[in-house]
Amino acid sequence: MTDKAVFTRKNAETLAELGRTLEMAEGFALFFARANLPALRDALITELALTLQVRGHIVRRIDLQPGDSVLRLLLDISKGVPGGGSLHICGLEHQMPYGDAVPPVLSHLNLARDRFRNVPCPVVLWLRDEVLTRLARGAPDFWAWRSGVFEFEADPALLTSAAERTPREGRTPAWSNLPSVGKTERLAVLEGLLEDYRAFEPTPDLQRMQAEILLELGQLYPSVGRWAAADALLPEALGLFRAVGDRLGEANTLKAIGDVQQFRKDLDAALGSYGEALGLFRAVGSRLGEANTLKAIGDVQ
Repeated sequence: MTDKAVFTRKNAETLAELGRTLEMAEGFALFFARANLPALRDALITELALTLQVRGHIVRRIDLQPGDSVLRLLLDISKGVPGGGSLHICGLEHQMPYGDAVPPVLSHLNLARDRFRNVPCPVVLWLRDEVLTRLARGAPDFWAWRSGVFEFEADPALLTSAAERTPREGRTPAWSNLPSVGKTERLAVLEGLLEDYRAFEPTPDLQRMQAEILLELGQLYPSVGRWAAADALLPEALGLFRAVGDRLGEANTLKAIGDVQQFRKDLDAALGSYGEALGLFRAVGSRLGEANTLKAIGDVQ
C-alpha cells in the first residue's frame, strides 16, 4: 500500500507537493487534503510519513472520535511533535454525520479559531469532498485561515478493491453486531466509496456497485438512529437497481424502504413496499428475503 505505484500520477504529484509545502512551513499553518476513500487517505498519509521521515520531518496522525475536542487534542499532542513536524487530523466526518446540515463542531471550530495559533506546527485536515464543502460553508472564518487545499482524485484500483469487499447478501449479520465505533468506521468507508463512484462516468457495473453502497447505507443508517438519511438514499438505490435490471437488489431496497416507512408509522405505504419486495423475492427464488419480508408484514399487521 505504501508503494508509489499504487497512486495515480496526479495523486503522486499532489502528494509530493503537499510534502514540499509541509517542509517549508514554519509554525502554525492550516491545510486541507481531500480524499474520499479512507483506504486512499491512509495510503497517502503512510507514504507521506515515510518520505518525510528520512528528511527529519515527523508526520503525526490524529484519529478523531465523535466526542473529541479538535482543538484540545491538537494543543495536547502538538507538545510532543518535534520542530519540523506536522499534525494530520482524520475522522472529522465522525462529528459531521452525513445529512446533518449544522453539526456543532463547525461552530466550535469557528469560535475557537484564534486559539489554533497556539499550535506550533502545520496542521492538515483530511476530509471527504462532502465534509470539506460543509466545513467551508458552515465555518467560514476557520476556512478562511487555510494556507492551501490539496485534492486527491478517486483511485480506480483502490475503489475496485474496496467495492469487492462490500458483500452483496448477508450484509446485515456482518455489521448488526458491530460496536458503535465499528459502525462509524463502516459508514466512513461506504460514504467515501459513494462519493468516489459519483466522480466516474456511469456504466452499468458502476451503477450496480453504487446501488449496493446506497442500499447498505440505507440499511446501516437506521441501526445508528439516522432514519432520515436512510430515507434520502434508498430511492436512489431503487432507481439504479431498476436501471440495471437487478431484481434482487430492487427487492432488498423495497424491503429497506418498507422498514423506514414502518418506523415513520406510514403503515399502508410500508405494506405496499413489502408486498412489492415479496413478489420480487419469490420471483428470484430468495427464500431468506421472502421470510424476512413476511416477518416484516406480520409486524405491521
